[in-house]
Formats: sequence, C-alpha cells, structure tokens
Amino acid sequence: MLRKRINAIAVCLLMIGFSGCLVHRPSDCKARGAAYVARKERLERDARESLKAGTPKEEVLSFFEKNGIKPSFVATGNTGHFVKGTLHVIGCAPLGCGTNDAFIGLEVPLDAIDRVTGNPIVGGFYTNCL
Repeated sequence: MLRKRINAIAVCLLMIGFSGCLVHRPSDCKARGAAYVARKERLERDARESLKAGTPKEEVLSFFEKNGIKPSFVATGNTGHFVKGTLHVIGCAPLGCGTNDAFIGLEVPLDAIDRVTGNPIVGGFYTNCL
C-alpha cells in the first residue's frame, strides 16, 4: 500500500515538473525561436534563388558575405569542392538543450572550374542538446 502511494506521488511530481517545462516559455524566447526559423527559411529561399547551377564562385562568395557567413572551402576529390559556412544565432532551444545557442549552416557544391553544380544545402541545429 505504501509503495503504491509513493509511486503515485512520484508520477504526479514528474507530470507536474514535465508539464511546467513544456508550458512555460517566455515570450522573448518564443520570439527568438521564431526569428531563428525565419532566418533559416529566408537563407534557404535566397540561396535557392541566387545560387543556381552555373553560378560563378565570385557570386557565391558575395552571397556568403552579404549574409554574414565566413566561407571555407572543403575538397571532395578531383572533381570539385564545397563552399561552407555557419552563422551563430540565439534561438529558443527545445527541451533537452542546455542553452539557446544555435547554428545555421550553408553548403554550396562547386565543380573544378568554381561554378555551382547543385542545390545549396541549408541546415540548422541547436547546440548542447541531448
């Protein structure tokens, strides 16, 4: 009988604590989270429109600069390479993350003559998550 009561109390405390974590999100956190998602979506849209196949490296680098992304080059063998970069942003981390720190990354494939060969890839993630 005592074990049932202890289990019931433990379950109730766990539910109360867990629901409090899910429900209470300050409005400034929600706004940062929405800004993070909007920035990632805007970068994805702009990259898709501006960095089509055949775009020269100079325009790619200009796009990175315009968006505040420091480019780096990564070789993929003798047929081409990628231009990559990340933006550090602050969002509203989901449950299980230690901080609100996040990144938005951009990767653009280039051929041997420094022209875009495929669709740019944009991704985002929160750091310090389980």
